[in-house]
Amino acid sequence: MAELSQNIFDYATSELSQDAFISLLIAWFDSPDKNLRNISTDFISSLYREYVIRKFRWSASEKDFIYSQYKKHELDMKIEIKSVEIKQQHFKIDVYFEVKDISGKKIIPFIVEDKTWTEPHSDQLKEYVQKVCDDKNCDAHDIVKIFFKTGHITEKDKELTKNIETKNEKMEDANYVIIDTLWIYNFLERHNPDHAIYKDYKDYLKRNFYDKLYDKGIKKELKDWKYNDLKEGYVQYALIEKIKHLVLGDTKPVARYIKFTRNGKRWDTWWSRKGNGIADKYSILAKVTKLKEGHCIRLLDYSNSLAGKENRMKKHREIVKCILESNDYKNIKISTKLGDKVKESAVAIMNLKNISSLEDAAIEFSNFMKEYDAKC
Repeated sequence: MAELSQNIFDYATSELSQDAFISLLIAWFDSPDKNLRNISTDFISSLYREYVIRKFRWSASEKDFIYSQYKKHELDMKIEIKSVEIKQQHFKIDVYFEVKDISGKKIIPFIVEDKTWTEPHSDQLKEYVQKVCDDKNCDAHDIVKIFFKTGHITEKDKELTKNIETKNEKMEDANYVIIDTLWIYNFLERHNPDHAIYKDYKDYLKRNFYDKLYDKGIKKELKDWKYNDLKEGYVQYALIEKIKHLVLGDTKPVARYIKFTRNGKRWDTWWSRKGNGIADKYSILAKVTKLKEGHCIRLLDYSNSLAGKENRMKKHREIVKCILESNDYKNIKISTKLGDKVKESAVAIMNLKNISSLEDAAIEFSNFMKEYDAKC
């Protein structure tokens, strides 16, 4: 019989638990324990410094502007904190707090949007900044905006945190800085308090995020994972991301993000390659999912309508048959099942179980997709 975990975070796994831990680190600023106060001060100061450095870091392509801004704010990278106030669920923000500097005159608002394996949605990042700007009568650049993500960083995370569109002058600097698992783990490693919750969170972060995504501080890539790792969403994501990159080359359209769902412990991950342009009545997907025969990549026709589906499927499969007859795609087979009456129907399928590496699978499937695109 397996030994039961004594770590509270193995049972409190929601993002709310992570919210609570972040809030605890901040609240320790008022702790009677000097060691805990120092951890809190370091945490708040580190978030602030990271935000300033990343927002104004030197860039070769924008050398003069960025460097001048960096120098301008260089002296502001350290804050001497007089007091901290946490406002729980302020404007529905995951973690919101305000720091008053030692002079007592300057108040710095902090927005921390906290995610584990999920992504931003519904313009929430923009709305938080707008509400704080209105409430504090300040500009967006006066607010420290942190996207705190312990899961893998997706293309949607990157785009939606740095491309917040607004025509309001006060909102011109509404972008967020991403704080990832490596940053968080390195911070926790700097301190070693005799505190059960701190130790539990650090242990939980290491087992469930850091060890899965990093190897001795180096981010893992597709080549570092094997077939059995495909049960994890971040491995499926890396596989689809590689296929997308190989198919598109250096172009990086943001209109069609890689998407994923999680049902219990099961992940499905896909990328919509193309559609007919009419309200997306149908599209072609590359999707990683688990079937009876194991984890597979399927080329799918996805549609909410029966109109033209049978003829379209016939055409798709004729194209696939032609490609497979003239080329050596030994791991890809034509799919003859119609599938659901609507939604997704497989055109071709690749069983990943017997392929030597996920890297090889990505190369073979992307080459197949490029040929399919050319003939479609």
